Amino acid sequence: MMIASFSLAACLDDAKRPDNNGWIVSESFAVKGATAVGLPEVGTGISDGMRIATAKGQFLYMQDGRSQVMISAATTVTISDTKPATDGPYFNLASGSLAVKPIIYGKPGRTMAVNTPHVVVIIHGGAVSISALPDQSLISVSEGVATIASVATGGSKVVSPHELAVVTRDGIQIK
Repeated sequence: MMIASFSLAACLDDAKRPDNNGWIVSESFAVKGATAVGLPEVGTGISDGMRIATAKGQFLYMQDGRSQVMISAATTVTISDTKPATDGPYFNLASGSLAVKPIIYGKPGRTMAVNTPHVVVIIHGGAVSISALPDQSLISVSEGVATIASVATGGSKVVSPHELAVVTRDGIQIK
């Protein structure tokens, strides 16, 4: 049960809807027993260098018209102005989890990069979940593919649908 929930569709007129040029907060909520205090408001533009930190029980969704990113509870992510291996958006996931998916089923989302302490993930328009844990990062692909590169070893692999990559300082395992 949610105690606070805000939806982009209910709050914005057509002039403020996301387009292919920018990210905005499309929804934020807190589960029962948590508060939405401290989360950016629905409709807030996401800019380079912006740091988003969700607390226990808080969730935030943002979109750009092609892709949606869900930032899970207890997650810290920074939107970076450095574009490592793609011209698309770049997220620095310090800790916690996020999930990326195309907004329109069957149409690819935007190519983007996510950096964790262990791995750089290039998402090629599909649906991918990434978790940054203290000793490893987990990458799960449900649609499309992701290219991953170990920060420690420099090794890289492609992760396909229904595969899980576990990246530690020792390397990459695909399960």
